[in-house]
Amino acid sequence: MKWIFCGLLGLMVSAFTGIALGESQDFAAGKTVYDENCAHCHGYEGDGQGYAFEYVFPKPRDFTSGMFKIRTTETGEEPTQKDLFQIISRGMPGSTMPEWESVLNEQ
Repeated sequence: MKWIFCGLLGLMVSAFTGIALGESQDFAAGKTVYDENCAHCHGYEGDGQGYAFEYVFPKPRDFTSGMFKIRTTETGEEPTQKDLFQIISRGMPGSTMPEWESVLNEQ
């Protein structure tokens, strides 16, 4: 009985560790894409203070505030994944935010 319990515990730990490793790998991959394509305007901390900040109008979005201009959710709520995907894919009309559809994929 003790061996069965230890075996099940080991399986559960390895399953959760696998999930955590997968999530951390996704995060690392996303951070690389962000750092290479977005940070020059939005800043490495997401605060809108990238090195291009002084040269663009309107100013880049400060993601740390939690306020998003284009979304399908109520004011004060975070945008959906679909909202974010559409803005990143299509860009922001009337701003210097380019479309990234031709550069990035849905992953």
